[in-house]
Amino acid sequence: MNIGENIRRIRKSKGLTMKQLGEKINMSEQAISQYERNLRTPNTKLLFKIANVLEIPPESLDPSIKEMANVLEKFDNEINFNSLKEDEKIISAIEILLNHKGYKISDFTEEEYQQIEKLVLEIIDLVAYKLNHQ
Repeated sequence: MNIGENIRRIRKSKGLTMKQLGEKINMSEQAISQYERNLRTPNTKLLFKIANVLEIPPESLDPSIKEMANVLEKFDNEINFNSLKEDEKIISAIEILLNHKGYKISDFTEEEYQQIEKLVLEIIDLVAYKLNHQ
């Protein structure tokens, strides 16, 4: 199942209408409908907000969250970030994640790397949110 189908299935199992879910996360019923029909994809913060309202772990909506959290935990154990500057930490973290998936930083253009960095930082926000709302 994809994210939209998971949102719909779990929302219905909790007895919520699209309107009720939308009210709880300050979104319109139409927006919820678009997410459930996969016309739009929720960003990580919204995904966690929806999961929180539905009282479920976010990986119930998107199983890739658990895999990414495991990878982040693994790379945290592999590198000593205390001795690195902030930019170096980000680059090292991304390099480890890319290597884990069989890629190298040099495989990507600067623009592609910037997109990857943005997504990685969003995922870190997502993991931090999850840990703070357990």
